[in-house]
Amino acid sequence: MTKTLEKVHTTDQLPDATTVVIIGGGIVGVTAALTLAERNIPVVLLEKGHIAGEQSSRNLGWIRKTSRHADDVPLALAADKLWAEMPERIGKDVGYKQAGIMFLAKTEEQVAMHEAWIKSVESLSLDSKMLSKKEIDESVPGGKSDWAGGIYTPSDGRAEPSIAASTIAQAAINKGAIIIQHCAVRTLSTTGGKVSGVVTEKGEIRCEQVLLAGGAWSRRFLGNLGVSLPTLPLVCSVMRTKPMEGLTDIAVGGQIFRFVNTKTVASL
Repeated sequence: MTKTLEKVHTTDQLPDATTVVIIGGGIVGVTAALTLAERNIPVVLLEKGHIAGEQSSRNLGWIRKTSRHADDVPLALAADKLWAEMPERIGKDVGYKQAGIMFLAKTEEQVAMHEAWIKSVESLSLDSKMLSKKEIDESVPGGKSDWAGGIYTPSDGRAEPSIAASTIAQAAINKGAIIIQHCAVRTLSTTGGKVSGVVTEKGEIRCEQVLLAGGAWSRRFLGNLGVSLPTLPLVCSVMRTKPMEGLTDIAVGGQIFRFVNTKTVASL
């Protein structure tokens, strides 16, 4: 079954003031809005397009620890917990599944890279392990390539990008957050050298704090304020197939491809 991005119905009325303004309605912005609303902190989220209209609905949905820098792994472990608790937290499914992620190695050099990573995180008690070619064939049957080996973390997971951000956004609204779509933020207002509001294409909102969650657009927004945020744009292609039988439930990554089998996306 093909599933398109779930739309979120929001208000068009700009409030005069709030405590926190969030710029950007992707997964980071909507989760922040939910968290603030749960704490009864007034929050307004402003999105120049529509919720999850860009990268947050076009990614693999992977929630992984594998191949992250050792300093980042504790944060990734915390993310595991947050995703696992999300359905109970908001009362709806976000497509989360802890089915593991596997990275395949074509050469011995790539195998050595994975082995070095496992050694770098050995103090963190992860369940990551190296796989032989035979173990790969058993876990991912039907493959046509000759792999030198691989790395697999059973506790890695994934969520469904076409529903996750939209569902979390609706939960934030239900808990009191205000979300406004098709309303770009142009710049910040300051008073005495301190942020005092945001100027949008529809008017100004006074606020005490601003959270920028604009993803790829954050560099341009900050550049207009004289702040440099070095980012590297990447262009990737994603395609969806018809449902297939017999595919592994493990998300798999190779040198030039990524694969995930879900209800809505059969191949990436």
